[in-house]
Amino acid sequence: MSKDLNLQSYLTRLMLLEKENRELKSELDKKQDCGSSKEKLTIDSRSKYEYLLSSQLESAVVIDMESRPPVVTDCNMRATDLLNISRKEIIGREVLDFIPSNQKTYFLDNLHQVKTFRKHHFELFRFDEHREKQIFDVTGYSLTHENKEVIILRFRDVTYRNELLQENPEDTIEETSGQSLQNYPIFTFYFQFNGEGFNLARAENEAGELVYKELVHKNAEEIFPGRRDLVIDMKQCLREGLRFGKESFFKGFFSENVIYASFQFSYMQPDYVVLNIYDLTRQKAMHQELEVAKRKAEQSEQIKTAFLNNISAELRTPLNAVNGFAQLIALESGAMNSQLLQYCNQISNNTKQVLNMINDIMELARIESGDLKVVYSGIYLNKLIDDIAYKYERITSEHKINTPEIHTFKDLSDGEDLFDTDPDRLLQILENLIDNAIRFTEQGVVSFGYERHNGHFLFFVEDTGVGIPEEDLPRIFTRFYKADNQSLLGEPGVGLGLSIAQHLAQNMGSEGIQVKSKVGRGSRFWFEIPG
Repeated sequence: MSKDLNLQSYLTRLMLLEKENRELKSELDKKQDCGSSKEKLTIDSRSKYEYLLSSQLESAVVIDMESRPPVVTDCNMRATDLLNISRKEIIGREVLDFIPSNQKTYFLDNLHQVKTFRKHHFELFRFDEHREKQIFDVTGYSLTHENKEVIILRFRDVTYRNELLQENPEDTIEETSGQSLQNYPIFTFYFQFNGEGFNLARAENEAGELVYKELVHKNAEEIFPGRRDLVIDMKQCLREGLRFGKESFFKGFFSENVIYASFQFSYMQPDYVVLNIYDLTRQKAMHQELEVAKRKAEQSEQIKTAFLNNISAELRTPLNAVNGFAQLIALESGAMNSQLLQYCNQISNNTKQVLNMINDIMELARIESGDLKVVYSGIYLNKLIDDIAYKYERITSEHKINTPEIHTFKDLSDGEDLFDTDPDRLLQILENLIDNAIRFTEQGVVSFGYERHNGHFLFFVEDTGVGIPEEDLPRIFTRFYKADNQSLLGEPGVGLGLSIAQHLAQNMGSEGIQVKSKVGRGSRFWFEIPG
């Protein structure tokens, strides 16, 4: 109850400040002396400070930018709810104390943007006590308050909006609240309870100017004909003292440019209810434009997939024929013509490389279009590792140059190594990584295997090859990217294997493939899959 009284007195004081501010502005406009503009600026800054900090819909904090490091000097009640600590525990703390460590640099960069452009918009995220990700829409304002440069940040939780955008974009505008789609109301109506219904006391636009003066003293049912539900919502708001009442969606020409709107009621005083009106027209139009763009993109994706399927079939047939004839000629010539046999093997190897490239391109197209499905089944990992080792030992033995030894590591005993996963995709990831390791390892060792790690299965492939330059590491999973180091086996790839492996690992629940490498020492790739 004391909180409600504090809120009432605070809002009453805010209304008086706003009224005083408007009266002072009117008087100042009549003055022509040079000092009037400076005085007006001070009043504007004070009013803006009060307005930004008084938000009932957003968490707001004030940051003193003149202190080093920046500290929090003020906050509203919503900020204490968000941080789950008292106002006393917030004030005076360094603002970076409340920012996750991996976002501190990003946060400071955005503070600089606010300071430079006076207003700036960005996003932050954190994990709550249940390890659920929360996304915040942040708007920063730079202004002078009490002769100090401060920044006011307003945080809005948009996690629910982002989930709707991902799960059901068609209904996002209708289902998402106005407060998560628009920062400020375009109109604010103050209704006074008259014992039976509600009469309009005043209406303001987003700049705080009085509007709809002709509607003052009219009741809500006259202003919004056919919307009896709004009156019911207002009575509930008043009766229960709701800070955030039920939200309603409005469709129709509310004003000249507002067709779609969201109504949000909140309790103000014992006989007052505030109606904030948010314009959703622009969001609705943007949503419709996005839907059109989405359909076009889907059509384009379908055309691309059909084209790739057709061109793949057209290329495979002649390439398979060329490869078949080359092998046939090699068999018939035997050892009688070593030169001819060499040519045939070269033709066969080159056609296989082109076919592998086509397979990689088709695989990547399926991944990016979402057509690739993960099919889970039980698999014994030890047998999988042994089968892969046998394959690569046979391949490396066929080469006439020095090739690496193949070593394996299996963490569990036979019978304990059953793992529920997609065996085909797991095999594909490991083979792509092993292919890459063998390609750049002369002599030395290529090792691969798995280990049980914190409830996950950690798979790895490491080699003692040429290594990867540090400047190339951030880009090695990019499509068609190839480092400058040359293949030691003379079989250069097209730069798709690692990209495909990365996509597959992420589709199987991994956070992605990690890599460490040092030139001349070798590389280690690893990824974890929930077990």
